[in-house]
Amino acid sequence: MTHYFSCIGMRHLAESVENQDAFSVCSNDQYTVLVLADGVSTCTHASQGAQLACEVAAQLLLSCAEYFMNAPPKALANVLLRNILYALNKQAVKENVSVEEFSSTLAFALHDRKQRKLLVFQLGDGLIVGSQDGLCTCLLQPCDSTEGTCVTTTHLAEDQCSVRLLDADQCQAVMLLTDGAWHAFTSYGKLRREVEKAFVRGEYHVLKSLLQQSPPMDDHSYLILTT
Repeated sequence: MTHYFSCIGMRHLAESVENQDAFSVCSNDQYTVLVLADGVSTCTHASQGAQLACEVAAQLLLSCAEYFMNAPPKALANVLLRNILYALNKQAVKENVSVEEFSSTLAFALHDRKQRKLLVFQLGDGLIVGSQDGLCTCLLQPCDSTEGTCVTTTHLAEDQCSVRLLDADQCQAVMLLTDGAWHAFTSYGKLRREVEKAFVRGEYHVLKSLLQQSPPMDDHSYLILTT
C-alpha cells in the first residue's frame, strides 16, 4: 500500500511558481515502485525535469526490476541515470535550452513482494527513513557535497548515489522525503518525536496534518510504502 502528500511551498506560492516536486508510483504482480524527485528551483524547467525523471525511472525500474535488484550499486546508478539523462537531453533539444535546466534530485524504493526484498536509492538532498520493529530509522541520508547538491544532470552523478538492499520483513514501511518535507519534520537535526510516532504507528494523516498546519517555505512531498 502506498501513501503520498505533495504541496507547494510558501515561497513558490508567493511567487506564483508551480510545485516543482514530482512523483510516480506503479506496480505489477511482483513489484511496486515509488519514485520521488525535487526540481532545482533555480532551473527554468525544474518541474518538467522532475516529472520526466520520475516517469523514466519508474518505467525502467518496473520493466527491469530483477536486474536492478541484483545489480552492483554503481552499475545500478549508472544505468538508471544514463537513461534519465538521455530523456532529459532529448527534451532539452526540443525546448532549445541547456539540459541543466531540467535538473532534479531523485529517490526511489523498489519492493519485491515475492522475494520480500526492498531496494532504496538516494541522489541529492532528500531523506529515506524506515519503520523497523517499532522504531523509525534512517535508511539513506541526504548526500552532502562541497560542490553543491548532486542532481540528475551532474557529471558522474552515479558516484554520489546511495543504495541499500533490505529485507522487507525487517522494514514494515519506508518513507521518501524531499528536503522541504524533512526540514519541516526535523528539529535540531532529528525527526521530531511526533513525526516518528505517527510514521511508526501508520498514522499518516498526522504527517499530512503537520505539513498543512505549518506549511514550509519550500515545496514539500513524501511517499510512503508499507511492505
